[in-house]
Amino acid sequence: MSKKAFSIMSGGMDSTLSTVWAKGKYKKVIALFFSWGQKAEKDEWAAVQRICEKLDIKKVKKIDAPISRWDQSSLTKGTPNKINNEDFMVPERNLVFISLAASYARAKGGGSLVVGFNQDDGGYDTSQEFVNQINEFFNQGTEDLKCETGYISGTFIKLEAPLIKKPNH
Repeated sequence: MSKKAFSIMSGGMDSTLSTVWAKGKYKKVIALFFSWGQKAEKDEWAAVQRICEKLDIKKVKKIDAPISRWDQSSLTKGTPNKINNEDFMVPERNLVFISLAASYARAKGGGSLVVGFNQDDGGYDTSQEFVNQINEFFNQGTEDLKCETGYISGTFIKLEAPLIKKPNH
């Protein structure tokens, strides 16, 4: 069993299933929840806390990512004018979450980042190609990262999407 995973959770089915997967693969799972100005934040946060309690996940970290300051989707502002994917799209949201999660994970000694992407999500930032490119980026120059206090060794970060080849039903 590997050491540690940081599971990005929304309280929904996909992130919950991915977190269950992580619990079976890693000795320690830390749940990460992003407060990004979503209208459903209160319910999502409550769901994440309940799920983590049932899964015996001791560490649940809420991270501020104020995307709603510039986002105009119906997920953060108003009501949808029409039902289509564009009205629910928040450009680069997953990239922002993954970047913040990677920074947090590196500060805590590294590990895997687990996300609930599935094959029906449909966006580039939920694709296998995206996951591969992020992992390639993460592993550039991570042998020894220079910081003000010296070198950080062993802060390997890997993005894992266990549901990426599974449909959303």
